Amino acid sequence: SKNSAIIISLIVYLIFLATVLAISEFSGRPLIVFFGMWALITWWYSDTIFLGRLVGFRIKTHFVGEFVTYLLAYPLYTVGVWLIYTDLNVKGVVFSLIMGVFAISGLMLKDLKDISADRMAGFKTFGAVFPPSELIKFACYLLILYNILIFSFAYLKVFNYQVLLIVLPFIVFLKFTFCHFWRKKWRLELSDSNAIGIMLSSTYASFILFGFGSVLNF
Repeated sequence: SKNSAIIISLIVYLIFLATVLAISEFSGRPLIVFFGMWALITWWYSDTIFLGRLVGFRIKTHFVGEFVTYLLAYPLYTVGVWLIYTDLNVKGVVFSLIMGVFAISGLMLKDLKDISADRMAGFKTFGAVFPPSELIKFACYLLILYNILIFSFAYLKVFNYQVLLIVLPFIVFLKFTFCHFWRKKWRLELSDSNAIGIMLSSTYASFILFGFGSVLNF
């Protein structure tokens, strides 16, 4: 039932926060600050019972709210996880900020998938407000920025040289997705599913390689 789901959700959140608080106290690192803000933002993102009712709206219903949520939630969560293992340093801060760029790119693709549902619900998300061609363009340019940032900070020796492995999926993305849509002037058609699939696969591969390379040799 709805009440049972609410109770279970509250219990899970409380257990999570209690666990984070215990780790914070044990490690002497402020995990609870970052995970606490992350939990608040992600709860408010879709909640209609507590925070949504209190402030009168869900932030997921408008593209500005979506943008702010993803831009904050991913870096906050990344810093929280980082602090479980080590103190926050320049590498951790840069890594978390790059995750924010990665998250916004993913948001564009998510909203592309949810266009019909969001419009029917009356939401003003990116997918409901902007044409699909613009979402693909935004996502592609953000992924290029994501890769350029990684290359730049690897050159500055913030990251280890192992992160440069992302050049492999990046080349695949440029050849089969970015150039594909650029030649078409960003027009989106049903026949483009393969290009989008390659975009998703190369992005996942890049994310895994970046994460692996960035945590080597703290």
